[in-house]
Order: sequence, then structure tokens, then C-alpha cells
Amino acid sequence: MAVGGELALAQLRHRPARYTVLALGIALAVTLPVVARASATLVAGRTLVAAIDALPAGQRSLTISYGGTQDPARQAANDALVRGQLARLTSAPARHEMLFGELSDGRGQSYRLGAADQLADTVRLTSGRLPVPCTQRRCEVLMTGPGPAPTLDPSLGVVVVGTAVRTDPLLLSGTFDPGETVPLLLADGADATERLQSLTLFPRGSGWVAAPDPKRIAVMGVPSYTALSRQVSDDLALSVQAFVLTVPDDALSREDSRAALSTGRLAVLGGAGAVLVLGLTFVAAAGLRREHAALTGLIRRRGAGRAAVVRLTAVITAVVVGAGTLVGLAIGGVVAALIAAADPVSPPAASMAVSAVAGSLLVVLALAVASVGAAMAVLLWPDSSRSTAWHTVELAALVAVAIAGLAASRGSVSTSAAAAGDPLLAALPVLACLTGGLVTARLWPVGASVLARRLPAGAVASRLAVVGAVRRPLVVVTTVGFLTAAVASVVFAGAYRATLLEGSADQAAYQVPLTARLLPGPDAMSPLQTLAGVRTTGTDHPVMRTAVSVYTSATSAVTAQVLGLDPAVLPLMSRWSRTTGDDDPRAAASKITVASTTAGFAVPDAATALTLPLAGIALPDRQDLWFTAWFATPDGRESGVLMSVRGTDLVAALPAMGSGRTLTGITLRESAAGSRIRLHHVGEGGTNQPVPAGTAVLGPPATDSGVMTGSWQGWSSVTAQATPEGTTLHLTYQLIGDLVVVRPGLASRPPLRVLTDPATAAAAGPGPLRLNLGTGSVRAVVVGTLPRFPTTGDRFVVVDRTALSRSLDDVNPGSGAPVEIWVDGADAAALAAAPYDGLQVTEQSVIRDRIAADPVGQGSAWLLAVGALVALLVGAAALVLLVVGSRRDDAGEMLALESDGVGPHTLRRVLFLRAAYVAVPAVIAGVATGLLLARAATTLVAVSGTGTTPVPPLTLAVGTLWTAAVVGIGVLAALGVAAATAGATFRTPWPERVQEELR
Repeated sequence: MAVGGELALAQLRHRPARYTVLALGIALAVTLPVVARASATLVAGRTLVAAIDALPAGQRSLTISYGGTQDPARQAANDALVRGQLARLTSAPARHEMLFGELSDGRGQSYRLGAADQLADTVRLTSGRLPVPCTQRRCEVLMTGPGPAPTLDPSLGVVVVGTAVRTDPLLLSGTFDPGETVPLLLADGADATERLQSLTLFPRGSGWVAAPDPKRIAVMGVPSYTALSRQVSDDLALSVQAFVLTVPDDALSREDSRAALSTGRLAVLGGAGAVLVLGLTFVAAAGLRREHAALTGLIRRRGAGRAAVVRLTAVITAVVVGAGTLVGLAIGGVVAALIAAADPVSPPAASMAVSAVAGSLLVVLALAVASVGAAMAVLLWPDSSRSTAWHTVELAALVAVAIAGLAASRGSVSTSAAAAGDPLLAALPVLACLTGGLVTARLWPVGASVLARRLPAGAVASRLAVVGAVRRPLVVVTTVGFLTAAVASVVFAGAYRATLLEGSADQAAYQVPLTARLLPGPDAMSPLQTLAGVRTTGTDHPVMRTAVSVYTSATSAVTAQVLGLDPAVLPLMSRWSRTTGDDDPRAAASKITVASTTAGFAVPDAATALTLPLAGIALPDRQDLWFTAWFATPDGRESGVLMSVRGTDLVAALPAMGSGRTLTGITLRESAAGSRIRLHHVGEGGTNQPVPAGTAVLGPPATDSGVMTGSWQGWSSVTAQATPEGTTLHLTYQLIGDLVVVRPGLASRPPLRVLTDPATAAAAGPGPLRLNLGTGSVRAVVVGTLPRFPTTGDRFVVVDRTALSRSLDDVNPGSGAPVEIWVDGADAAALAAAPYDGLQVTEQSVIRDRIAADPVGQGSAWLLAVGALVALLVGAAALVLLVVGSRRDDAGEMLALESDGVGPHTLRRVLFLRAAYVAVPAVIAGVATGLLLARAATTLVAVSGTGTTPVPPLTLAVGTLWTAAVVGIGVLAALGVAAATAGATFRTPWPERVQEELR
């Protein structure tokens, strides 16, 4: 064994070049899982920081609260206990705070009195001076919050010495949040304020607040941290039962699960790294086969047996692979330390390096053992079993294809499955790259043989390159297979990374189809009301949204979201094909477009009063009925005006509603007094009263600016009989329900033309849909389906806003008003100013930037880029090994050719062309394999760049131009490496001793 070891080391010292390249290639590939492990830690830490920063101020803290005490000794003991327990959870200092319940100044003004330690560090003084700590009889305070200031009773001993604004979001937040409706008086020092004698009997809350420590959470791990927080909570509760600990455990656990998906993506890179390590081992071992055969032949002639040959081979491969593995672990540890040093949330550099190396050690050791076995198999495989080797390659390719097909048949992997470490994530890249490499390697000799027969006799260099490779194909074939797998890894990384980035843009467009969405603000005022009369910064598109029940049978219904919008908006929506799954927005718009006509009576712009002649009803009965006139404005809003009786007319004052008003409806209902009398009869005496019924004759409406243009022709009702006769409308009613609605064309409305999801359309069958609006039903006919639609859920109905508004107003006038606005072309600065600041504004660009800045998404992109770079470098190493190996293995043959008159430049071309004939088909096959892998990952792994389920689904973000560019750049890069390596050969005289190929 010692002799075998010495001989192995001598061989490594004598021929170090190829062994060195192999060791460096393995080192590069081994670096991948180590760097990936460190990146996962970094992503987890940054995700926790982002999660904590995104929490509302009241949830962004560690809080220990209780009812407070006035005993100084007890308070000191509690303070020491709490600070000690909080130190287990965070390195941030704890601040003692307290807050009295709401107080009154006796003059109708309420206020709150609170206190905090180090008050000067948490507020910004706007007037006056900072307070001094309270005494038992006097307490100086700062006033914050809304005015006016309360009038304080001097007996309280509370004196306002200045005003300030709170600058620390954790000051009196969460449990101690005093609200924004009353003034807040702040004192300096919680302990002293609690002992204020004038408020001894007043209830208060007291506690300690500290900011969470993301670095400690990241180092400990969220599961361990949440377990520790439970232990701290138990310890506190057992010490003082009134203590309550509040920790954002749920938010931390949720974000930790999302960050775990980035670790799941490490399986993709780990699989690619395994392919690179094993593939490079095969390539290098194939190149060393002839040289190793000469060495083993020598020791066999000197009496060594098969066991000695195996031991020698094992020592050589183990030394090379072990050296490469150790170098790779060292490089990975250094990179992990650099990552930690550059990020404030990461663990210390040394700790990060040790953790990353230890966490990937099992994977690396498994790869090292597999590499040693693969190298030994190639070096020791007998020449007499060459056909067996080919059959083994074919069998391996078939097995890989079968396993990949079985994995793909399982369907899409969700975020929950991915977080659980689903083996599909690891198996998919390995199987795809392995299959592509094996298939290309098996087909290359067939193609090369055909090419050798087709080359012209004058193409000396090309014929020598191809014929030599066909005659001794092992090195060339293994290089083809490996280079195919390496290129596939690069293409997959690039394509999948681009797909994730495009998916982020798709998600933003799905949430906000145009530049921005405007929703009601805190005062619940609709965007149309807020922006009324304001010159807006972009083009506003009002949108209606409501929930309906869609009947799928006589008794069954599903809930769907109905979206009413102008069909012209559809072609303006961002990324239409990706967000909806449809190709032609204009065709979809044309299917739901209806004629936009506003029937009714036009109201003069200057009109301020309405008069409607009424006949056919006795005067006393008119007092028991309420008539309401409904007016529509050009923006789609409809508002009602209650009319009163004046003689034989109904009259009403018209509020200012702008120009273009139209009288579009009349409603009739029983008065509150009449309804109350009938209900009393039923409830108290058990006797029914007749419902109001009769006939009303409505004359032509008029205003103080004259008779309105229009006609009663076409006006109708579904709950009463409305008959136009000349200039009057005869309305025969019976108020069985709550309301009689009379509108133009109401009884003859065509069904709504809608686009809906396939499931809803299929459930409806060939007939119309029945949409239950809550107060009534309308008919709809499905004119098209879309796989999905932005801002909605799985079940949706998209309809022309005008038609939807009419249908809603037919059932309940005034309910067909838009509830939100989609803005196209507005700039961010304008949307941040008045009057938009009174609305809930969601901008597409903001969402896109937030998704792009998400730590999980950035970590995924970073890992994919690292994987691509490593694959590129290892692929270049394989080409270098091919050229150098061909130069060494064919040294005797090339010396003979040069002796026959073939110049060194021709021999350099032979080496270059041999590499080119390997690189070009390998690049093409690798690009195809990488694209197939990216498409499979996009389809089967339903996880977005941010670690969530992507809506809309991911779509492969590559096209013909992208593919052609990748192929072109890949081929040029490969040829450049081959040319540089081949060009460096034959620059020195031949050695004195040439290998056995010398003829």
C-alpha cells in the first residue's frame, strides 16, 4: 500500500496539469452548495428584517404589559425581572412606558396621560421645553396629538410645558396605543408618573417595550426563537401573573416559511452542482485513461496484481478529488464569510463560514465519494467492454427520461410542497441535464461518422479532427455530454431567472392593471366624489365591483366577483396576455361592448327645482307614498331626490350636480308612517291591512328653467304596470314589496354580455347565467371566457360598466355607481399629493419595485446567477481539458504528420476543429435542454420569485431572439476558448521522447 501511494504521488507530480484542472473544476462545483447555504442564511435574515419593518408600529415590538403598581420596591423588582427576560430575546434596550385610561377635563374635552423613560429620545419638541421628571404632586408634560388642548384642573398637578410630535414609532404603540382622536400628554419617566398622587385611583397600563433583534432571530432560527419566546412568556407569567408578553411570532413564522422556499431553490443549484462535479470527473478521467493505462501496464509487467492496480487508481483519484473538495470548501467558506461581513444582519463572518461548510458537508462528501467512484470506473473500464459502456449510457438515459417523466406526471408543486423540500425540486435539474448530456453523447459518434464521410478530401484539418475523434471517441463523447449538461445549467439559470423577474412584473400588473388603482380612503368617500371637479393628472377609468351569486342550478349558486368597466380599458391593461391568458384584448372588448345611450329627460344645467304633475291619487293618499326622482350624471353616478306634495304636483329642490344631468328613474314606496301603522296592526292585533295600491298618472316633468326634453315612451317597470299615454305615464301599482322602480326600458333589457372564467361558464351550461345581486336577479349571456382576470378571484364576471350600472340601478336605483378608479398615465408625485392623499392609492410601479426588492426574490436571482457562472467556468475547463488531452494523447500521431509535411498551423487547426465539432452541437443541445428544463420548472414548480404562489402563473420569459442570442454567444465563447487553447500549442520543439503512438 505504501509503494502504491508513493507511485501515485509520483504520477501526480510528473503529470500535474490535467489533475490540477480536474481538482480546480471540482473545487468550483463544490463551492456551489456552500455558497448556496450561506445565501440561504442571508436571505432568511433579510427577509426577517423586511418582515419586521413592514409590520405596523403596534406589532413591531416586544412588549411586556401589566396593570402597573405604585409600590417603588415592587416596581424596581419588576423592572429588573422584565429587563432580564427581554435580554434573552433582544439586544435592544427596553423602555418602560405607562398610560392612564381616557380622562376628562370636566368641560367636555377628553385626553390621555402617558409617560416613557428617555422621553427626549422619542419626541421632537415643537414649542416650549422638555419636562422634568414628575414628583408626587407635580407632573410636567408635553402635549401631542390633535387639539384643542384640555383645560386641566390645577389640583391634578399636571402642567403642560411644551408641545411635541412623536418620532419613535414604538412610543406608546400596540398595547399602549392611545389612538389619534384625543390629545396625548407625555411625561418623562414612567415610574415617577405612576406615583402621581392626584391619579392614585385611576386605572392605568404599564409595561416595557423593546425592538426585536433580527440578527439574533436569524442566528437562532425562527423556530428556536418562537420556542424561546414561549418560555420567556411562561417564566414571566409564573413570576407575576399579570405580565403579558407580546411577540410578533406569527409574522416571523410566516416570513420564515417564505424564506425557506429560497432554501428549496438551493436544491435546484445543488442538483446542478452534482451534475457539474460528476460530469467533470468523467471528462477528466476519460482524458487520463490512456496515460493511466500506460502506468498500470508498467506495474503489471513488474508483477503487480489487479488489487494493486485498483489501489493505485483509488489513491490517485482520491487525492485529486479530495484536494479539489477541500479547496472548494475553503473557497465557499471564504465567500460565505465575505457575505456575512457585507451584511449587518448575518451572523459573524467566522460563524457564517463554519455554518455554511458544515451545512453542506454531507452533500459535498457524497459528491466526492461519487466522483472517486466515477473516475475509477472510467479509468479501469476494460477496452473489451466498450459496447457494454455504450449500453450503460443508453440505459442511464432511458432511466433518467423515465424518472423525469414520472416526476413531471405528478403535476405542479405548490409553495407548501416546495417549502417541505419536495424531491421534485432537486430531481428535476439533475434528470434534465443528465438526460440531455447522455442523449447528446450517444448521438454524437453517429453524427461524427456521417460528417467524416461527407467532408471533402481537401479539408485535411477537418478530416483529421473528425476521424481522430471517431477512432478514439471516449474523451470527445464524455466532453460532449458534460458540455451539454453545463450549457443546459447556464441556460436554465438565465431563463428561469428572467422568468422570475417577468413573473414579478406580471404580479404587479395583475394587482394594478394600469398605472394606479384608487379606492376609498379612511373617510370611505368614493374616488369619484373625492376627485369631483378636480383636474386629474392622468386618464381616469371608473370601475364598478360587486359580489354576486351565480346560479349553477335551481338551488345551487357560487359567489363570483362582478367587474364593470369600460371595454376600451381592456387594450390599455398592462401585460394583457400574461395576466389574463388571452391573446386579443380588442376582441374581448368588442364582445362585451353595448350601446351607450342615456334615456330619460334631460335636465337644464341651470335648473334648481323640479315639478312633476301627479293625478289619479287622492290627496290624503299622497301623504302615505314617497316618490323619489333619480338623476344620472355623465360619470355614471345616480342620486335620488325625495319629492314632496304641493297641491296636485310633486316638487323637489335640485342639488348642484354639474352639467349633463338626466332624469332616469322614478321610485315609489310606502311612507315610514304608513308602513309603521300596518306593521303595528300585524304585530299587536294580528290583523293584516291592505297594501297601498292604485294608479298614478305622471305628467311631463318640468323645472324652473322650463319643460325638460324627453318622453315617457319606453318607460316601464317589472313590479308595476307602467303605460305611456301621450305626455303622461299611467302607473298602476300594488306595494307588495318595498319599492316600485320605473325606468326607461327596464322591462325589456337584453341580458348582460359577460366574460367569465371557464368554470362558471361550464356550470351555466348553454343557457343564460342568473346573477343574484342581493336585491334582485338579472340575466347574463356568456360571450367569452378568460382563464383569469386582474384584481379578481377564481370566479369572476366582466361586463360593460354602462350595462352593469343600468342593471344595478334597475333593481336598486343609486347602487350602480363606480366604487374605484383605474388611472392611466399619472405620475407618482401627483398621486402622492392632494386630493389623492385622501384615497387609498396603489401604484403598479410601487408594487413591482417592492416585489423586485424582496429578499427572497433577490436571493433566488443571486443563486441562479452564481450557478450559471460556475457552470460556465467548469464548461470552459472541460474544453481546455479536451484540447490539452488531444494534444498529449495524439502526440505520436501528430509528430508523424509533421514529419510528413503537415505544418504546426494545420495541427493547431486540427485541435481547434475537434473542439469546435464538440462545442457547437453541445451548445445547441444544451440550449434546448436548458429551455426545456426552464419550461418544466416554470410549469411544475408553482413558486414565484418571492416564494409565494404566482398569480398569474409563471410563463417562460424567453423567445426566439433570446434563444438565438444565447446560442450565438455560447458558440462564440466556446470557440474562443478552443481557439485560445489550441493556439498555444506547438510553440516549442518536440520532446525527446514521444508516447507510444509514434509510428
